[in-house]
Amino acid sequence: MNTTHKEKCSGCNKNILAGHTYLECTKCSSIIHKKCFNMSNTDLVNFRYVCTNCRLSKPQIYNPFKEFTDSHHSKDLDDKFYAEDFLETFDTVRRANEILDSCQYHKLSLAHKHFGNKTEFSTLFYNIDGNFTNFDTFAAEISLQKIDFSVIALAETNVGKEKGNLFRLVNYNHFYNEKLPNKSKGTGVCLYIHSSLNATINEKLCTVTANLEALFVSINSGVTKINVGVVYRSPNSDPALFLEELVHLNSNLPKNSKSILLGDFNFDLLKSSNTQTQDFENTFLSLGYFPLISRPTHSINNQQYSCIDNILTNFIDAVTNTGVIEDLASHHKPVIANFNLNNSYKANSNSKPKILQHYNFSRKNIESLSHELESKHNEILACPDFEPFFEIFTTAVENNCKLDKPKTSKRNALNNPWITESIVDAIATRERLYDSWKASKRSGVFSPAGDTKLEKKFKDYRRCLKQLSNILNCD
Repeated sequence: MNTTHKEKCSGCNKNILAGHTYLECTKCSSIIHKKCFNMSNTDLVNFRYVCTNCRLSKPQIYNPFKEFTDSHHSKDLDDKFYAEDFLETFDTVRRANEILDSCQYHKLSLAHKHFGNKTEFSTLFYNIDGNFTNFDTFAAEISLQKIDFSVIALAETNVGKEKGNLFRLVNYNHFYNEKLPNKSKGTGVCLYIHSSLNATINEKLCTVTANLEALFVSINSGVTKINVGVVYRSPNSDPALFLEELVHLNSNLPKNSKSILLGDFNFDLLKSSNTQTQDFENTFLSLGYFPLISRPTHSINNQQYSCIDNILTNFIDAVTNTGVIEDLASHHKPVIANFNLNNSYKANSNSKPKILQHYNFSRKNIESLSHELESKHNEILACPDFEPFFEIFTTAVENNCKLDKPKTSKRNALNNPWITESIVDAIATRERLYDSWKASKRSGVFSPAGDTKLEKKFKDYRRCLKQLSNILNCD
């Protein structure tokens, strides 16, 4: 930015001079000294500076994936031999970006158009701030709208198992956890599971400590099993201990299981420069969870917006819609998310996906690759670090294994899981037998038909392999 006309700092109201370090608001372009920003209570939003006026006039949206997806394009990577895993990760991050971008506010009276229908698995989380105070109103609102959520999770119920039976929802089975001993407010979690679903409480994952309260059930949806948990962290708890306990809790979940965590985590995701928020974000991402809510979920007197309530899941491919209910009279707003379990877990039997193949890692090409790498033995040993070695290796792969023209094929591990390494070796043996028989034809020693013993050996082997293939490939 040109500062020759001496623009003023929005923090100290002094001139911004040449050489001064400053930040520019991404919304209105007002600027502030870096030192003034450091002394203020303002936080970066998604690693970008937004001035106080803009923050108050329009709540920000949380989306840490947007810059990554904007700066990377899969088409630049899809012809690299090492790109398959990266592209899978890129697609996941791109989907996470789409979900957070599309998260919207909804009025409860209109929410039934998008959530709570019987064709999808729908979830709602609400910090109810006391069952005795707010449950009847909440239950009446839900009943009036005739919304059939699959799961309703509540936090800060301020009641335990014994009194949980006083609070019922029609067509729902309820599970209450014990509240924190000697605490009357800011404690207690529960789950309401629609009576059409088979739910079993997982006692090993139910915990109540000063840092973390959690209650988990296992739900059989008819399509798959899902772990659903409600989590609450008090704002007065130790953030580091909460994260340690959350990691330990997750380690007790069944391996590779599909999970949904609904809760009030009391980490404001809009404050991306806050170290505690960063630790929370790094923790749930490292565990394989993605957040589904990007809009502010909590405010005080329509200001001091924060995104502390969220829904985390490790299978975002099933997510179809997310949002925040904006018109319930509470500091906390309910958060909601829909999952299409059929699309996520049932493959279309009528369609076999094609794989775009850019490389041919045949035995012959691998041998050629090995020879080239052996010829560069001294050059490889002289590499000071990994980067120049990687350049030599990728160049060798490009030279020996890359196809002149990419080809598509339905013959892949997804469509043909029965093709094992042993069968691949058997196919290679068949090809060698054929080559031997073919060479005997050209030798001049045998008749034009070649060596009859080699011919018989090849054809017998081919017949056995074909029979084996038919057996393994039968439905």
